[in-house]
Amino acid sequence: MRETDTPSNGDEQPSTQPVVASRRDVLRTAATSALVASLGVAGVTTASAVEDGDDADDAGIVDYDLGTSRYAVGDPEGLPEILFGDDLEIRGTIWLPTTNCHTVELVDLEYDTERSHLTMTVADGLEDHVDDESDCSDTQVPIRYTLTVDFEDGLPETVTAIEDDAETTRQLTVASDGSALPPAPSSLEAVSVTDSAAELEWDGDADAYAVYVDGDLATEVDETAATVDGLESDATYEVAVTAVDGDGVESMPATTTVTTEEGEGAFELDVNGDGNPAQDLTGDGLYEDITGDGNLGFNDVVTFFEEHNGDTIQNNVEYFDFSGNGGVGFNDVVALFERL
Repeated sequence: MRETDTPSNGDEQPSTQPVVASRRDVLRTAATSALVASLGVAGVTTASAVEDGDDADDAGIVDYDLGTSRYAVGDPEGLPEILFGDDLEIRGTIWLPTTNCHTVELVDLEYDTERSHLTMTVADGLEDHVDDESDCSDTQVPIRYTLTVDFEDGLPETVTAIEDDAETTRQLTVASDGSALPPAPSSLEAVSVTDSAAELEWDGDADAYAVYVDGDLATEVDETAATVDGLESDATYEVAVTAVDGDGVESMPATTTVTTEEGEGAFELDVNGDGNPAQDLTGDGLYEDITGDGNLGFNDVVTFFEEHNGDTIQNNVEYFDFSGNGGVGFNDVVALFERL
């Protein structure tokens, strides 16, 4: 990486004006690719271009250059500019905590080639010559930076620029057509997982959120929590959450991997003793497939009527309480019949 001081340029070209992007232009490919990457499938190459100060040519980035201009005119509270041209240019302003000891530091430059997404993070950092910060001034000063990135196989489809300085943290994601995407959710995690469902929580301040399971829309919510159900037991899913703004534009996804628990009691639920345990076909925790043939039909109702007082069912009431009254009796046979 090369870092140089350059004069302030009063003729900087303005950033591209955001336009509304298609709601799912980015999400499906990104979420699916994230799943492939999490499983370690060959062909996915996600690499950071800043590692121990070395350029990473094999990450799809040919070269990059960070230039700075002290005391430059710029809006220290404004978002960075992301410009797509012959190469990629990111411009912004960082507030330095001191005038004589700090500079702009490129903290991370990560290019996910499979998703065609670049993430850049700049922050204030100490100059190399500083040994004792007690000699530093206490006057904050803005510094203008320009990062230019040259890619091996064309520009990325989306870019996220993050600025972290003495004042605040700012973030902007832009697609190559100039459309601005809302900030992605953060801190996505599964706070509770059963054999058929997962409770999710994340941080964000968007108008709404879309939740995807393996690339398919599972639910939309207006809060920073959601439950996805109907999952198979002992299975791994890639869950993605995007922020959705008032125009229906979606952010890049925050992703996590969820592995459901093994189905509880499945080995005990052989209702009629033929070696085919009952199954939960809908993921609601109730085992309506009494005969275990993979379908719900009249035979299941008949078998349930004949066996509902047996030990297998009476010792596992929670799996056969179709009427929801806390026990298993003829009402549950009727409730199962009504599911046909």
